[in-house]
Amino acid sequence: MKKFLLGFLAITILTYGIINAQTDPKIASVIGAVNIDSLYQNLQYLTGEKPVTISSGTYYITSRNYIHYGNLIAEEYLLNRLKNYFPASASMQFF
Repeated sequence: MKKFLLGFLAITILTYGIINAQTDPKIASVIGAVNIDSLYQNLQYLTGEKPVTISSGTYYITSRNYIHYGNLIAEEYLLNRLKNYFPASASMQFF
């Protein structure tokens, strides 16, 4: 079921992007830059199909509910991923 949902999500995003890419060249360039394999791999990490490694060890993200420990694991994983792209500006913001 999880694989079906991931596939459905990927197809939906691609379809939406193709439709909108026809009307705006900026959107077309962004959609063209998306690596589908990387997107799918990140989904596998965030849905718990693959383990993530954070400062305190290697874990499976079993839930991202705000009261569940998996949410803290996902938080640190995503922050580390953002720091790879934006080392100077990635930081945690609390609301």
